[in-house]
Amino acid sequence: MNAVQGITGEPSSPAGNSAGDWRPDKTAFLKLLAAQLQYQNPMEPIKNEEFLTQMVQFTILEQLQEMSDRLTRVWRLEGLQQGAMLLGRRVTVTGADGEVVAGPVEKVVLSEEGVSLVVQGRSFDLEQVREVLPS
Repeated sequence: MNAVQGITGEPSSPAGNSAGDWRPDKTAFLKLLAAQLQYQNPMEPIKNEEFLTQMVQFTILEQLQEMSDRLTRVWRLEGLQQGAMLLGRRVTVTGADGEVVAGPVEKVVLSEEGVSLVVQGRSFDLEQVREVLPS
């Protein structure tokens, strides 16, 4: 176990993953900061400027996460609006198996994965729409 693994509970670069796959969150950041304070050299304590810089970084991380959450909600609502505009309209969609299906949009579903449309009783992602036809 290395120092980062001991603090976060996870390897800093798990087998099969690059170090770029690890995404810190505010809990990991606070654990790292607490560990740094706990294990600092008493003869050379952390400088005020370094501590302030880390707190600013924490604040920025928190704000970026909040902004990301808000953008995700906006993206989901935008997708729902696009799907609702297709409700009752004839569309042509291409399924994951390559099959082309045409028919009216019967229902629009918003899930964790995104927006899907129901055409001829089958569910398709909004991105699978290839054509919108006049009703």
